[in-house]
Amino acid sequence: MMRQASRQADVGILLAAALLVGVIPTLVVGIGIPSSTLPDPERLLRTILYPLGVGVLATILAMPLASWMRSRMAWWALLPMLVPSYLAYVGWGVLRSPDLPTGVWLAGAGLQREAGIALAVFGLSLWATPLGAIAQALLLERSSVRDHLRLDAPWSRRAWTLVALRGRGLATSVLLVSLVMLGSSVPFHLAQVDTWAIRLWFRTQEEPLANVVADAWPLVPPVALASIWLARRAGSRLELDTTTTRASRLGWGVLALGVLVPAALLAFLLHEPRA
Repeated sequence: MMRQASRQADVGILLAAALLVGVIPTLVVGIGIPSSTLPDPERLLRTILYPLGVGVLATILAMPLASWMRSRMAWWALLPMLVPSYLAYVGWGVLRSPDLPTGVWLAGAGLQREAGIALAVFGLSLWATPLGAIAQALLLERSSVRDHLRLDAPWSRRAWTLVALRGRGLATSVLLVSLVMLGSSVPFHLAQVDTWAIRLWFRTQEEPLANVVADAWPLVPPVALASIWLARRAGSRLELDTTTTRASRLGWGVLALGVLVPAALLAFLLHEPRA
């Protein structure tokens, strides 16, 4: 009974957050609050959807690293967050250079801007994988459960069982990363994605901070509710899974994409090292 009530409360909190995202702009227009204090609906939608996209992609990329968080590989899983959040974006972005075949192709296809946006989402997702891995690891099944399913269950049943076991961890991961990304402005700014967060960031250099904070209010209610939902899970403890004996090859692939390859691209393809 207690578990069912907790689930109902969780669903209610998330629905309220989603409802506020859509209803707040309508209410503001209806009661006549000056439009200068509210971002236009399209910009507000971008402000929500891009971080949410990063949250979903980071959660997928973090799945191989989640088991590392419960083993002696945990420090390796944290590596992407030990470098600047824009490293992956800038490193992979070197491939858009007009001096390279990939850059020539993108320019010819008129996809330079779209490629920049995709790289911003991809780069931030790689940087945020440790957050997603931690969130998933708190509710991750032990490796013995996976071994049992691998031996005794067909792949379809195994997949559905793992989704059911990891559902709360996956949802927590998406929400946690999305909240962090709401305040991430550098890669999105470099990719020319016009979000409300970037507008507020620029205004901090032009107006009193109090005015900027006041104009950030459309994002406060949904963020507050999402934070409450996450706080309800703060009591989980991360237990060491000593049966995890080897690192996933997919996990090493994620680390390579997020840190090693971008750094190598910058080192070998950047003409001016001081840049």
